[in-house]
Amino acid sequence: MFCVYILKCADGTFYTGATKDLERRIAEHNSGRASKYTRMRLPVELHYWEETPDWSASLKREAQVKKFTHRRKSEISNIALSDGKSSEGMDIMPEKITTLHPEGKKGVNIDKDKYEMMKDAILAILHESGEITFGGLMELIEKRLAGKFDGSISWYCTNIKLDLEARKTITVTRLKGRQTIRV
Repeated sequence: MFCVYILKCADGTFYTGATKDLERRIAEHNSGRASKYTRMRLPVELHYWEETPDWSASLKREAQVKKFTHRRKSEISNIALSDGKSSEGMDIMPEKITTLHPEGKKGVNIDKDKYEMMKDAILAILHESGEITFGGLMELIEKRLAGKFDGSISWYCTNIKLDLEARKTITVTRLKGRQTIRV
């Protein structure tokens, strides 16, 4: 799992980072092995985290969050305890949806707007095509959303296709390593 995280240090400052293993990384920070900054401000505690689709997205989001003011980081960290709005009523983070998996595996958190955009594109293609292979769907999704979608189109398409399958919105037939999808 790729993610961006904010730690609150013992002196009240914040540290922002990216990792593939959040539990391990927090342990490294608290043992003094992760960064000079946190080593001098122990103990640290996880204040906020968000999942990203890949390492590149983690680094991009980390760079954005590092530019936030101390106040904004404080507000973001409280999202889990509030309605996702700052004290001024301004959206701080996009609303998220947790996907389902047809085999009961853990889903992923996705921006609701990206989820809706991808879901609508998948369903539109399926309504137009009737039945399509997963490879064919992916090809048409790439064409339809190229330049309009911020993120890895293939990652989002795969995860949202699995979610739609788990919710029984679509039917996926697997035969000899080939997936056929229909509404």
